[in-house]
Amino acid sequence: MLILIPANDNITLKILSNSENTAKIDLYSDQGDLIFEKSIRLQKGDNLIYYDLGSIIAGVYYFVVDNGVKIEETKFIVAK
Repeated sequence: MLILIPANDNITLKILSNSENTAKIDLYSDQGDLIFEKSIRLQKGDNLIYYDLGSIIAGVYYFVVDNGVKIEETKFIVAK
């Protein structure tokens, strides 16, 4: 399960994992440009991933999380 926790200058991804595994997190613009990518090790349970929004311009963005079994996507809007 993927949940966004918004804030003014950063955003937090909350990823619920049923087991320990590796996930790839990608951030895309609404035009499909890759803005950010990171591989992380997930622990069983809740995992919090923080991203600073200060370096991106206003617009629509998508986080895509792929844990090798399931791909989840969530959209958010940055307004500055």
